Amino acid sequence: MLVAGCSSTAAPQRTSVPHVPIVPSLAADEYRSAPNACEAVTTATIRRLVSDQPPPGGEQPQASPNLGQHRCEWGFHDARIGVLWRLDVTVEVFCPSAAGDTASGVATREFDSARWQSPASMSPVPGLGDQALIGRTYGKSHTAVLRIRHRNAIVEIVYASGREVLGRPYRTASMADLDAGALAVLADVRGSLRGRGGPSALPYTVQVPAPTSDQVSAVHSACAAITAPTLARIAGGASAGDVSPRDLRLRAACSWAPPDRWGILMVEVEAVVPAIFTGQSAAETAAGIFTAWRTPPIGAAGPSGSVSDMSTETRVYHVNDEVRGFARWRNLLVGAAHAYGEHSPQQAESDVLAVIRDALAQYGAI
Repeated sequence: MLVAGCSSTAAPQRTSVPHVPIVPSLAADEYRSAPNACEAVTTATIRRLVSDQPPPGGEQPQASPNLGQHRCEWGFHDARIGVLWRLDVTVEVFCPSAAGDTASGVATREFDSARWQSPASMSPVPGLGDQALIGRTYGKSHTAVLRIRHRNAIVEIVYASGREVLGRPYRTASMADLDAGALAVLADVRGSLRGRGGPSALPYTVQVPAPTSDQVSAVHSACAAITAPTLARIAGGASAGDVSPRDLRLRAACSWAPPDRWGILMVEVEAVVPAIFTGQSAAETAAGIFTAWRTPPIGAAGPSGSVSDMSTETRVYHVNDEVRGFARWRNLLVGAAHAYGEHSPQQAESDVLAVIRDALAQYGAI
């Protein structure tokens, strides 16, 4: 069994026994081995992507039958404030199969299989390798998943940041930051694949559309967005905590919490930029993220449907004693979560919609 890659380059030995298959050799443009993922991503990249990361470390390379697989994961978790950053990189090089498939054919079949297809909102990435997909999840955690096949190699990059509990301060990165981080990791992995057989470099062409004049280019403070009457009704006596990421241009978030309990209100606002992978405009990218974001959360009682008096896409869900609202206007995403406690579910839904209206009003959306 091969555990580090495909090392055989000689022509297969033919046999006179009919039922013994002849395994194809690797083609000249196919990779012979997978790089160690823990070494493929540079320390400088890790330090930049994974906030306050201790010295880089990860899992030992793992092997599977007929392929060489190297996987490494970096993460930082601060339980005090519920912040989680994670970077997971996997590089697999596939060998020819005993059934007569070429190494690239085996990799193609594996890439097309179901286990490579979640999240459901995967979009093709033109100009990257032979096949590539980008997927994003958006909610209590934000995740960018980039999957690429080039000849007989498959690379998966998962970069995520998020929170754990409603109201706990968190500094979730914007989707633009996650996409840029995945691209930086890809640059490192491309370099590590050179010299392992195959072509000289994994091809990639960046196609970023220009911003349009009607897109939101920067966000305002989420804490200042909610009016005093709205806050007095929903979170009277609670103090605001700004939990925006370090780069305030594209994302802002705020949590309100009374002194004796977890937060009762969370608001987040994000301006989505044109996609660096798919070539979609900011509004198209935001629409794709919103489609995945508005998927009913686990335990949701079902959506209330569109809100007719708002000139935007809006959805509201009830999950246990919490109401979550999601809205999109052009390339702007707004989310609100309210743990309503003694309030009725109907009043909580009305309150969440009021919060969303306040946030959208800063941008002239309503």
